[in-house]
Amino acid sequence: MEELILEGNSLLRFIGEHAKKGFAIVSACRGDMSRGANVQRTKELKELIKNAGFSFKQVQGGFIENKGKGNETEVKETSFIIYNFKNNGKPARKGELMRFALQACRRYNQDSILYSEKGDRPRYYTQKGEIDSSFSRKFVLNDKQQEYFTDMKSGSNERFTLNWTPESNDKKTKEMRKKAEKAVYGSVVTNDYFPY
Repeated sequence: MEELILEGNSLLRFIGEHAKKGFAIVSACRGDMSRGANVQRTKELKELIKNAGFSFKQVQGGFIENKGKGNETEVKETSFIIYNFKNNGKPARKGELMRFALQACRRYNQDSILYSEKGDRPRYYTQKGEIDSSFSRKFVLNDKQQEYFTDMKSGSNERFTLNWTPESNDKKTKEMRKKAEKAVYGSVVTNDYFPY
């Protein structure tokens, strides 16, 4: 089985077609491991994806460390967008991609995976399958200032970021609520949006 090769602009095809049908983004890399160990883990994950029969695309996931500071650094790791259909073109069974992505999350000791069910918003899920944070279906394209991103091709201008959208039960919203509660002094509050 071969990696799914997307013809033309892979970013636009992903957003226009594949993202609507469901996907997961998974990595085997760890910042506390050597480059050689991460390369080996990535090869192993790629084989697991192939053996499970999913279509996929290898990408570079990343974030900007120390954003806005003098020592700002772009950190990248090899990741995989796994599509919610098999390499024979047929859709995966309901829940199959989610189970696979969570197994990979635990196997490679990742904090979370990004997963989107067909027709639903993307969410980060922890190893336990709990929602960590969620996103709108709005994609920000080729904005090099975004803190978190996915590059479809190494060194290309095919980058996307998902806009975060709060949900009442996600970890990020709970953290924002705590910050809001600390920010209230009499009638003075911050200008940030805190959903309740």
